[in-house]
Amino acid sequence: MTTASAALYDSTGRYVRTIDLGSLDAGFHHAAWDGLDTDGNPVADGTFTVSVLAMTESGQTIEAPTFIEGTVTGVDFSSGTALLNVRGLTVALADVRSMQNTE
Repeated sequence: MTTASAALYDSTGRYVRTIDLGSLDAGFHHAAWDGLDTDGNPVADGTFTVSVLAMTESGQTIEAPTFIEGTVTGVDFSSGTALLNVRGLTVALADVRSMQNTE
């Protein structure tokens, strides 16, 4: 079991907030952010990055990979490769790990 947290940064690299994810077993987990900064104020719309860090019971720090889920709302082939629009983000098809029909 590890304890984990997610640090959020805005598009300029400014620290926004850390979310405590609690104790987690190894595997995939979902996390949500309420759009508030460390003082509880809403932040402006924009692009944000997240860094997830976990610490083992022995104190070893582990950087965890992050993923997004979403509906593909567009596909762009203009660059010669498939780029997907997912939640307003551009995602290369090569970076997709899984697709599912939710109907």
